[in-house]
Amino acid sequence: MAEIEIGEGGSGEGAPDGAGPAPDPKINELTTWRKRALDAEAKARASEEESERQRARADEALRARVGAEDALEAARALHQAGVRDLDEGLARVRSLREAAPEKSVREIVGDLRRNDPGLFAVRQGVNSAGAQGPRDPLADLADEARASGDRRALLRYLRARRGG
Repeated sequence: MAEIEIGEGGSGEGAPDGAGPAPDPKINELTTWRKRALDAEAKARASEEESERQRARADEALRARVGAEDALEAARALHQAGVRDLDEGLARVRSLREAAPEKSVREIVGDLRRNDPGLFAVRQGVNSAGAQGPRDPLADLADEARASGDRRALLRYLRARRGG
């Protein structure tokens, strides 16, 4: 039988298969904590980057929402002003809005109506002094039918239009 040496520097002293002395547990623990700290820092960096991407997406969505709200407000104002070509009117409002962001959409549409009346339809029933002129009864029936959504009002309009 082979004799096992026990004592200093012997092969049986804490190291498996004669690989040398056993590693110091304090060094092992420090290495483990260092690795965990580096992993945590990497996760924190990844979280910060993801947070920044989310913030950028939220900012972009907010800008898109504000742009859509402005476009809707401009479309309403242009429609109420009697624009002939809505796309052209929206493009003009957008460019004027960029040139003067302090102005409201309604102010811009008013300016556009004064400066470029050809973009807008001529209102019927309004004379040059701004007073209501004689209205067309057929137009009154059409307005009533459109505003109320009532079938009877629509039928009255259709009968009047037919001439009966």
